Amino acid sequence: MAGLLLIGGCQDWPRYSAENDSDDALRPVGTALDELIVVEWTDWIETTDPNDLMWETPDELALSPGLGAFISGDLNGTGYAATTPTVWEIPGCANSPTIRAPEADADYTGDVDTFRVQLLEEGTLCASAETLPEVVYDLLVFSLDDCLLPGLPLANANGQVVGLDGVEQGWAIQLPAGMYAIQLAAWRPDDPNLVAPYRVELSSTDARESDTVLCPAFVGGT
Repeated sequence: MAGLLLIGGCQDWPRYSAENDSDDALRPVGTALDELIVVEWTDWIETTDPNDLMWETPDELALSPGLGAFISGDLNGTGYAATTPTVWEIPGCANSPTIRAPEADADYTGDVDTFRVQLLEEGTLCASAETLPEVVYDLLVFSLDDCLLPGLPLANANGQVVGLDGVEQGWAIQLPAGMYAIQLAAWRPDDPNLVAPYRVELSSTDARESDTVLCPAFVGGT
């Protein structure tokens, strides 16, 4: 954490930011056509824990349309509570000051796992996850600046935060090429001792049917 200065005061920050103006920025996956989408999958295991901070984790993968990754790991502890989240500031960084929580007056109390994703080309980023049935999670996506600091969680054109409250059927969002981060954290149950194995599936696609973004079917396998 060298070079990071803790500061306070972010109660007036907005909760999220919209990445684009498209009405189809967020679409449910799992349609019949998703079986026809061809993705070259790679198995990818969480290599470092803790990896709570997306600008410090070495876990990074590159995706372009037609490529995907199965990510396996564990959340060691779950929960969410009202508190003033930690704020980080690095002078000269576009997203500084920043927080990792989706709200300015609360934060996760358990494990937070983050993975950097470099989108090599413009396309649709698709994501799905599965974990223990009693676990309620957030699977958020952030854009990163040159310092790898996150901005606000990305939202669709309707103002819905992408991946908030664990969209079971997955989510899709159209993004330009660039560096992003996926953040997985569970806010229920409130159990610091719970170990929740998970599987996250990330892929990039340019498949569409009319105005609907298509994503590959969730493979599963936790």
